[in-house]
Amino acid sequence: MGFLIDFVRQMRSWERPVKVGLAAGLVGLLLLVNAAATAPEPLRNGLWFSAALLFVVMQGVMMWGNRNMVAPYTLAQRQALAGDFAAAEATLLAFMAECDRQRKRPPVEALVLLGNVRRSLGRLAESESVLRQALQRRPGYHFPLYGLGRTLLVQGQYAAAAPLIEQALHAGAPAAVAFDLGHALHRLGEARAADLLRQVLAAPATEPHRRLLAQHWLHHRGEAPAPPPDLVAAGLDFWQAEITRFAATPYGQALKDDVAALAHAGASQEI
Repeated sequence: MGFLIDFVRQMRSWERPVKVGLAAGLVGLLLLVNAAATAPEPLRNGLWFSAALLFVVMQGVMMWGNRNMVAPYTLAQRQALAGDFAAAEATLLAFMAECDRQRKRPPVEALVLLGNVRRSLGRLAESESVLRQALQRRPGYHFPLYGLGRTLLVQGQYAAAAPLIEQALHAGAPAAVAFDLGHALHRLGEARAADLLRQVLAAPATEPHRRLLAQHWLHHRGEAPAPPPDLVAAGLDFWQAEITRFAATPYGQALKDDVAALAHAGASQEI
């Protein structure tokens, strides 16, 4: 059902000829399928072949209809993954300007990516603003729920971040998001943070930086050994970058204390 809803939303941004072409193709496909189901044997294979060919053509029409959304969004994703957040923002803003010129609303995914990019650039108020716009358009969608929760988390607004991140998990966000919920609850001093942190450690695909802090916090609760030096080496750079990016927030200051404790523990293990 969610896929169908997303598809209908995408169709609203297509040009009129594309919509008409797809509608005509759908009518033709239904007529061919119905004819193939009732036609005598000599004609049936030809009708089924024609239906399959028309279906392929319709896929091409849909790809053409989505061309203006997919290309800039995919490019911005790649730029963000490469760490070039300024380029990703420029790509998204150009795309949104083109949407505005055509009197179309940009897809929610583009708004969320813009909010996430601005968070990575350290512009938290702008990030929060655009993510709230995205969430207003799609209230139950895990993508803006998590994006906004993550921005509130790095602002140090843990009590506001936790319910949004938890909603994102219930709405279908990846399991790795449990770490961010555990992080917020740990900062709030809630006991159930430990359950989430244990889940993080139990998941074999957990990234090293998440595993590092989860084990560090559980160690201080007396529920896990100290993180080994190889895990500290693999995960510490991420958190040091977070400290630099968000040094002015309570989140950044709390991370600074965690990293200092990890560095001290690492030095003790070397002696």
